[in-house]
Amino acid sequence: MGKVGIAAPLCGCDGSSADARTGHGRLLNMFRKKVKKAEKKLEDNPYDLDAWSILIREAQNQPIDKARKTYERLVAQFPSSGRFWKLYVEAEVNIFIFFSY
Repeated sequence: MGKVGIAAPLCGCDGSSADARTGHGRLLNMFRKKVKKAEKKLEDNPYDLDAWSILIREAQNQPIDKARKTYERLVAQFPSSGRFWKLYVEAEVNIFIFFSY
């Protein structure tokens, strides 16, 4: 499977130099660095739960169409983990609940 890209944040900021001058921009850049570091850790050890927790947190803050690849990688790596399947299913179901109102 390919790598998961870093999706745009829900806040609408793009990490530009204007955003980077703000506290929010600095936090965004710091989180992006954490995600990249987590991806690198998973290349070395695909069972690193600390790295997965960073990617899960990122996925939970993204629309499902952007987060789906992360969830698919997660359940492929841990196919017998009910907890991870539950996270994935809940993310998929939330989109249907949102659009049903």
